Amino acid sequence: MAERPLAWRTVSTLVAGATPAPSMHNAQRWRFRYPGGERVLLLRADHERAMPR
Repeated sequence: MAERPLAWRTVSTLVAGATPAPSMHNAQRWRFRYPGGERVLLLRADHERAMPR
């Protein structure tokens, strides 16, 4: 299967849809980053939004 880079508009649409996605207590404990030069979408935990327990 050949890989194709995603267009910025596609990435933006995907992230916009995933950002408010339901999570435990609606905390959305994630951050997205798209360093365009690397053509990689990064998904990282946002520990500041994590529930204490």
